[in-house]
Amino acid sequence: MSDNKTAEKGMYLSEEQLTRILTAAVNAAKAPSILEQKEIEKQIEADKRRNLLSVEMARVEEERIHARKHGCSHSRYPSGTKNGGQNSPRGQGEWCTGGQLCGRNPQTGAERAVLICTRCSWTWIFEPTVPELEFIQQSGMMGMAPPPTERLVSEG
Repeated sequence: MSDNKTAEKGMYLSEEQLTRILTAAVNAAKAPSILEQKEIEKQIEADKRRNLLSVEMARVEEERIHARKHGCSHSRYPSGTKNGGQNSPRGQGEWCTGGQLCGRNPQTGAERAVLICTRCSWTWIFEPTVPELEFIQQSGMMGMAPPPTERLVSEG
């Protein structure tokens, strides 16, 4: 008789209660296992380390570029002297540069030239003046002094 009373009484759930139960069951089924969770945490830590490393590498690269530009005088003592070929203070001695004409400015049609330091590979792209252009066409750019910064198109 007690079974009959339970069956008659019945156990009923409201729609809201059923929705909460089903949502909890689905979320529990979708949740990663302990091993999966550990793997996810390892991946997150690896991503954090990778991001920190990339920031550090960018900082080091910036320092390297700065040291390359400011650490080279782009000149050397003349050959045949006591310190021939050694690095000299900037602008004293022979310029260690070379380059060539490299086309025209698309907007103005003016010639452009690239000058390169043969010691550190620093480059200057600029538009030569008429006397410079004549000199370049006659003698080339070997040992030419870098142009003033206000005339540079780009450098690096």
